[in-house]
Amino acid sequence: MRLFAVSLILAFLAVLGAAVNQSWPDWWWHLREPAPEVVFARRLQPFIQNSCLDCHDTATAKGGFALEHLPRPDPHGETREKWERVLTHVTQGIMPPVDAPQPAPEQRADFVAWLDRLLHPVDPRNPDPGRVVIRRLNREQYKNTVRDLFGVDFNPAADFPDDDSGYGFDHIGSVLNVSPLLVERYLAAAEQVAAAVLPDPMPPPRLLVAPPADWEGGNGDGLLASNQTLTWRADVPAAGRYRLDLEVAQDAAGNEPARFALRVDDRTIGEYPANGSRRWPSKYSIEFSLPAGLNRLHISFLNDFYRPATDTAKAADRNFYLRDASLAGPYPIPGQPPPAPDLPDWAPPAMDGESSRAWFVRVLAPLMRRAYRGPVSPAEVDRLADLAQRSHADGDSMVAALQVAVQAMLISPRFLFVGDLDATPPPNDADRRVAPLPEPVLAARLAYFLWNGPPDERLLALAETKRLSRELPAETTRLLADPRAARFVRSFAGQWLEVRNLPLRQPDPGLHPGWSSALAASMQEETLRFFADFLTNGRPVTELLTADHSFVNARLAAYYGLPAPTGDGFQRVQLPADRRAGLLGQAGVLTVTSYPNRTSPVLRGKFVLEKILGTPPPPPPPNIPSLAEHGPDGAPQTLRERLEQHRASPSCTACHALIDPIGFALENYDALGRRRETEDGHPVDSTGRMATGEIVRSPVELGALIATSRRDEFHRNFARTLLTYALGRGLDYYDRPTVEGIVAAAEKRGHTLPAYIDAVIASVAFRQQRVEPADAPAPPAPPAARADRLAAANLSPR
Repeated sequence: MRLFAVSLILAFLAVLGAAVNQSWPDWWWHLREPAPEVVFARRLQPFIQNSCLDCHDTATAKGGFALEHLPRPDPHGETREKWERVLTHVTQGIMPPVDAPQPAPEQRADFVAWLDRLLHPVDPRNPDPGRVVIRRLNREQYKNTVRDLFGVDFNPAADFPDDDSGYGFDHIGSVLNVSPLLVERYLAAAEQVAAAVLPDPMPPPRLLVAPPADWEGGNGDGLLASNQTLTWRADVPAAGRYRLDLEVAQDAAGNEPARFALRVDDRTIGEYPANGSRRWPSKYSIEFSLPAGLNRLHISFLNDFYRPATDTAKAADRNFYLRDASLAGPYPIPGQPPPAPDLPDWAPPAMDGESSRAWFVRVLAPLMRRAYRGPVSPAEVDRLADLAQRSHADGDSMVAALQVAVQAMLISPRFLFVGDLDATPPPNDADRRVAPLPEPVLAARLAYFLWNGPPDERLLALAETKRLSRELPAETTRLLADPRAARFVRSFAGQWLEVRNLPLRQPDPGLHPGWSSALAASMQEETLRFFADFLTNGRPVTELLTADHSFVNARLAAYYGLPAPTGDGFQRVQLPADRRAGLLGQAGVLTVTSYPNRTSPVLRGKFVLEKILGTPPPPPPPNIPSLAEHGPDGAPQTLRERLEQHRASPSCTACHALIDPIGFALENYDALGRRRETEDGHPVDSTGRMATGEIVRSPVELGALIATSRRDEFHRNFARTLLTYALGRGLDYYDRPTVEGIVAAAEKRGHTLPAYIDAVIASVAFRQQRVEPADAPAPPAPPAARADRLAAANLSPR
């Protein structure tokens, strides 16, 4: 009877657990979760005592790392980084080292599970979306935003400092600093953009200084010792009347002063005497009209004179000197009305009777809404309209005054930063809460995710009417069908797979004379087109590793030894079944994971562990010697032999057992991804035995292995990488339920790339934000510098 009662109670608890949308073990865990100090004393300390303290007690502290008196794990404490290191090393089998007694597999698994639970306390029922990171536009986003906003096709961000990268991408808020140099470049870019999009037919007069050194010809420093000509190239901003101010002098000789002629291109302006001396030069102000653009001004010495010395008279030599010059303008041409401005569509001309300030408001209000990616208040519009009005009152034309307002708009934080700059915390209370993102912020997040640029008019209109959150699926489909989605492919795939760095590669020209910028561009384009095919055709992402096709042009086909494509440009081609497959067989990926003079199984293995599987190895210990080129007998060693000798060290074995087999499987491809069968006259051995025992010998076999036995790791890492890119921040332990939810949602649709994108956009982390009281302390986030090292420990399943 008692057994029957217990069975009924257990069945009831199981049903209740299912009713709250949790599995029975998870529900039971929350019901009887022990205190952290109990977990530490009973589950963690015995493992540390038996497996760690021989090397990491206080007295020994091998590698400067001591565990003996380390306080218990705290997800928000100062010791979190050290415990993350312990978790990573024990999870990957790096610690205890291979030459030390090993814990039983179940002991290791138990320790990892409990430490993970203490470090990463998450509630799958209530995912934490994290904070919305306010971040500045990076260089590419600035360029795209200006292009989409004004329709101009140039790059004002070309002179910006390079953007830092974190968590694998260059738009992560925590690493996008604003330096004094960048502020200067923002100001210069704003002026450049305003002048380009609002060309003023009569800009305010400018002074172009032309000292003698800037004039070509003559005998140097403005001297004309014979009938020669000085020429100055003057690039003027607009057609109009200009004034040339000259200071000229002479060495007097003969019965007349030195004379000079002024010409503009082939047009003679006049002839003038140079009566002054070098101490007291003559001054001229000469006015003439110039067309916009480059003009050549010529000053010609007309009457050279020379009389040699005689017994009764000194030598006489007449010379001409240009002492200084400047050009001012443009000024209105008398009797001609000022030219009508050529205004863009977003700046319609002023209406009859409309005041200048009313025109400024009418033009600026819709422009600011688009530039600020959301509603603008009348006070914000008034500030810029007042600025333009003051400029106009000071003598600027209406177009020039509007340029000033546009410059101010382009250096506003609302233009330069993405995020909710107006967020206000809730009333002070002890509980955190979750709130939906403001719809304009959601529109900007969606647009910069899929277009790497600003939201368009439809997105802004949906956000303003609070309909965007309901229509996100349809808008996602629309944005992905737009040509601007190619920016997502170039930015996300280019950085994730590192092929964006191909134009910067400089292979050893002695070993690789065929390398060129055109070949690098072809390699990069192959990978980007291959990835884009998954976006447009809805292919499962595991086929990124196993696909038996690629996209090549004639140059790349010849490089691979494939038949030339039938048409121009890039064409889809079938790959040899036993040679190349997926990303790991592409020359671009193989090149960026090599050194300039040789392949690197370590770099290639690390790339796969980090970028494909999301389980990056820890950094190497300090003072690791370089690979020995010769064996103990003095004979040259192959790269494989050198690595095997290096791996014989106990401190290197654990990591290299994970890294090297992956890299060995790619060794039939040289440092530029070309197929090879020998290395320095020795046959290439591309056999790699994985830490789990499988044998792989090629990109085909390696990709197939990951797509089958390790597909869960790949799916999880792909979701994590895509979410990081979408949010513009590094992920933390509280993002694990979101990542698992993305994978689960994508699984229902065959793990296709569009399914992952839709799942990211539908996630709590993308659509909501954590809102905290104003005085709530911020929990420490893992620094970007160690994000890759912590990624596996933070988010891998236990």
